[in-house]
Amino acid sequence: MSKSHSSVQITITGHKRDDREYLIGRVRPMFAELFDMILKVLLVKDENTMILHVLSKRVALTSTSGECPLAGRNYPI
Repeated sequence: MSKSHSSVQITITGHKRDDREYLIGRVRPMFAELFDMILKVLLVKDENTMILHVLSKRVALTSTSGECPLAGRNYPI
């Protein structure tokens, strides 16, 4: 997760072929059930990367109450 001004971006990455079934079949539906939000899917051109992401301050605040840190714009997680 990264924070830039008032928006918070949640990003989950994986291999677009090896992790596809898990990311699309498990992570995306779990996110929809828990937070009533659909993660957008991006496939990175010329790379084997799949990115699931959403902008949500509500999800970030829920997630940071546990073990997941919130990083600043120029602060790597």
